[in-house]
Amino acid sequence: MTPDRIAEIASRIKLCSLNTGAWRATRLHRDESAKVNAAHNTAYAAKVHVRLTNSPALHALNKLHAEAYDAHRRLTLPSIQDGLRLIPAGRELEHSQKMQDFAARHDAIKVQFLAEYEEEKRTAPVRLNGLFNAAHWPAGWVVAEKFTFKTRYLSCPASNGWADWITESAQAAEDELRERLTEALRHLVDRCAGDGKLYASVFENLREVCALVPDLNFQEAPELTAAANVAQSLGALDADTLRDNKTARKQASDKARSILAAMGAQ
Repeated sequence: MTPDRIAEIASRIKLCSLNTGAWRATRLHRDESAKVNAAHNTAYAAKVHVRLTNSPALHALNKLHAEAYDAHRRLTLPSIQDGLRLIPAGRELEHSQKMQDFAARHDAIKVQFLAEYEEEKRTAPVRLNGLFNAAHWPAGWVVAEKFTFKTRYLSCPASNGWADWITESAQAAEDELRERLTEALRHLVDRCAGDGKLYASVFENLREVCALVPDLNFQEAPELTAAANVAQSLGALDADTLRDNKTARKQASDKARSILAAMGAQ
């Protein structure tokens, strides 16, 4: 790529990271692991992990983190560096608003768990019996520091040694975007071609990918642009209308197949 092209792509990109964390409620019990290994005459074959608490708040937090990362991934594309993803300049506001909602939920669950922590700690010797280890239960302020939910946005440099990074990251982003569109179309083919249940999510997923292509197709691959433009009409279809209409389902399936063929994805 020419320096001007590198600079143009860099101007369209923000670098984005999402970091989440929570106190780990599962611990390796070294003494019990040693006992099991000794009983079976092994050195490191067995590891005994103790679940310290079945706190609903921690389960909810783990679920929220997974949900947040899924939303983060949908709005971004990969770079060649772990932890940093690419987002179109200007769309970081949409991403930030979603992440702020997740962060608020994260903080509320954190407060709930910390309010319960001392009681969980107090009752642990009875609940865990011989598996209790006081070292597994730090002070509340130590536990509180384990919880984190942070997003960060950085401008993408275009000078010096960043040209190769931008070129390779733009290609990685294009590859994933192509795969997302391909998967959405294949899923539509699978659901429309048969007589099985047809859910609105089939079309919602395709609409979402098509809407991202103009902003996330950093290298402006023409076949991706063309495929998304044609696929938009499929994404606009209504699952309730097609559910019992075999003819319309077949037409949708055939059209999706033709788009895949044009992409060289069949």
